[in-house]
Amino acid sequence: MFENLKKKLYYKKMSLLFEKGLKDGTITPFDEDFYKKMSNTYISCLPVSMRIRYLNPSEMIEKKLIGKESIGQCYDRSLYMFFCFENAVLVRGNIKDLKLKYGNDEAGHGWIEMDGYCYDPSLLLKFKKEVYYEIYMPYNVSKLTIDEYKNCGDSNRKLYYDVINTTLDDFKPNGRKREDLILIIPPLQKIAGKYRIKWLFTIDSIWWKTNIKWN
Repeated sequence: MFENLKKKLYYKKMSLLFEKGLKDGTITPFDEDFYKKMSNTYISCLPVSMRIRYLNPSEMIEKKLIGKESIGQCYDRSLYMFFCFENAVLVRGNIKDLKLKYGNDEAGHGWIEMDGYCYDPSLLLKFKKEVYYEIYMPYNVSKLTIDEYKNCGDSNRKLYYDVINTTLDDFKPNGRKREDLILIIPPLQKIAGKYRIKWLFTIDSIWWKTNIKWN
């Protein structure tokens, strides 16, 4: 009974802090400039901007307290975002929200921090750092800068340089990643099916038509 009361109080406080942050601008959706900065970094042929914006892998679940939330592949998604910004910090930690819902073993979450803000890859929201920490109360937190990530092992270093050195030229007929083009089909089909939008290719993937000129 006491645990249920503590949980209710936490979610009430969380709801109030969320509402306050949305009103005072300390919580905002990712803006167009943020997505634009991720549009020239590619994971399996697809720009990170499209992966983050359109390929949230989980269902959107209606919630009474904070409207909607998304439980996604936050570790992968935060890593993709991390690769796009030289001054970003990759963060891993447990958060109280997930602990209360799923238990301590399933409380892990991933996000990035940059210039005093936390960027949540599942919610697609930017928080003032102090607001994010007040709401989600992260614990067992670990952080890595770009240099620290690269120095964690050869596999990290190779992945990082492969991602940041990939350009559109790599997907041309003579490019080093031309055979990877087939990988773009499933995510684009998923995006089109999920959002049912015919204008998708004229907005975020116009780069594909205008930048790749086949021989």
